[in-house]
Amino acid sequence: MGLKAPMKAMVIALVVLLLLPIAQPVSAQPRANGVHGGILVQAIVGDPPHLNIGITTSVAALIAASGIFESLLRFDEDFNPYPALAERWEVSPDARVYTFYLVKNATWHDGHPFTAEDVAFTFEKILKKYHPRARGVLGTLERVEVLDNYTVRFVFSEPNAAFFYILNVHNAPVLPKHLLEPYADKITEAPFNSHPIGTGPFRFVEWRKGEYIKLERNPNYYRPPFPYLDGIITRIYRDPVTAVLALEKGEVDYITGYYMPASEAKRLEGREDIALTYRGSTITAPVLHMFFNIHREPLNSLEFRKAIAHAINRQEILDKVFFGFGKVATGPIPSTHWSYNPNVTIYEYDPEKAKQILDRLGFKDVDGDGFREFPNGTKLVIALPFNAGVAFHERTAQLIAYMLREVGINVELRAYDEATLAQKVYVERDFDITIERFATGPDPSIAVARLYHGSYAFSGRPYTNAAVSYNNPRVNELLDEATRVPDVSKRKELFAEFQKIVAEELPDLCLVEVYDVAAIKSHVRNLHEWSAESRVERVDVWLATVGPTAPAQSPTPPKGPSISTIAAIALIAVVVVGVAIYAFARGRKGS
Repeated sequence: MGLKAPMKAMVIALVVLLLLPIAQPVSAQPRANGVHGGILVQAIVGDPPHLNIGITTSVAALIAASGIFESLLRFDEDFNPYPALAERWEVSPDARVYTFYLVKNATWHDGHPFTAEDVAFTFEKILKKYHPRARGVLGTLERVEVLDNYTVRFVFSEPNAAFFYILNVHNAPVLPKHLLEPYADKITEAPFNSHPIGTGPFRFVEWRKGEYIKLERNPNYYRPPFPYLDGIITRIYRDPVTAVLALEKGEVDYITGYYMPASEAKRLEGREDIALTYRGSTITAPVLHMFFNIHREPLNSLEFRKAIAHAINRQEILDKVFFGFGKVATGPIPSTHWSYNPNVTIYEYDPEKAKQILDRLGFKDVDGDGFREFPNGTKLVIALPFNAGVAFHERTAQLIAYMLREVGINVELRAYDEATLAQKVYVERDFDITIERFATGPDPSIAVARLYHGSYAFSGRPYTNAAVSYNNPRVNELLDEATRVPDVSKRKELFAEFQKIVAEELPDLCLVEVYDVAAIKSHVRNLHEWSAESRVERVDVWLATVGPTAPAQSPTPPKGPSISTIAAIALIAVVVVGVAIYAFARGRKGS
């Protein structure tokens, strides 16, 4: 009987060891193989809403501004961690307490020293309240303890298996307390949002709206010899095709997969001066969603939503919009992900069935104009706003409108820029259906939960469940439990039930698992599309045109301990602890 508590503690410890990175600094670092000099020019379509990436997941903002900021950690292609603002870390056996030992020589771009106070402020006052992804994971954060200027401890009320994996610059950039503390309760009013200051390898210089955003090398960066680039210019284009033409003419070095039209990627295949890659996006493929406004007629009817689902030919969207770069989606978690559940309700393309459902609900073409009316005779028009600056948005919206008109549903397409679209969809909720794609990331608790958890309903927070405002208590419970439980198999069960429920209740229709195809000029080195940091941080990116010719870039950086290494360590731990327990038990029995 006396062994039960130790055994339980051992099991918890071993599970956490298998799930979480070991509590030591790892060897992988940005690669010191470059040449200093040169300006990297990258493209976005449309101005970002602002440049404070601590309160948005806007792709335009992340591409343009992430080089200004840093998080506690970085991650490689296999999601192994390595140091950033934290040089080492420790995790308690029950995954409730995380301790980080910070670098001592980092400063903010205005010269103010970086300390643990900045970390505590960022997580407690900004990320937990405002960040679309981090907010959900930080829901059980009890407190952040500043142990000294360079040691910070996070204490959760219960185990939090997902926390470690938000600690990258996309999800948890550290922000300056001395500049933002007065705006903690009114963060959208902070002048910082358009003139950001960070600790990162590049400093903000200028933002000319509609033209460019300019960063320069941070000469006081605490990790010499980085960065290599003299600066980064993000050019702002009105449409993606114009951006691609600029790439071909040598005016742009890089276009991320989000903005790269699949048709243009196909056209550029085989060019020696441009590298095309979707490596990494297949692992945690972004999923393209069609969201329903379930609180507005007629989308508040599940049967009406089913009719729409049967009217949509997702394979045609994959073929005509993405040129086959992806797969037809069955839910919000892609088929390549460890938590994917294939056993969910599938709404096969069946326009005749869609028509039958609509007829049964009383939506019929009364006046003979080819479009259905409400049962009371009023015109039925579905509003579909989309981002006019993103090629797949526009083409997908056009196809959806065509497919719905084929079953008698009239659709009004509304084209907006990114900032206006976010206001219309997530704040005003002025839409019937809309489309957006969202990354999955290493853990669904980070990027997927925000799209379905009821805590985001009617919150007005862009790129969350604020659009649909779906609120199912069982789904909330499953997502909360999945964040707490360290056991992978149990978490997979929880996510499986979650996927089953949302497929049945249909708050949205998942269309395509998208394989992003990025375009990178061949003289650019160490820029990769496979992780959050590699496509935005630029710490070790360099240009072969400013130094000796070098081999084309390899997409694989030095890595920290691999998952197999961690598993091997855990296996050794099992053996050692098992032997110790056996010896202890024999000793007890003999005494």
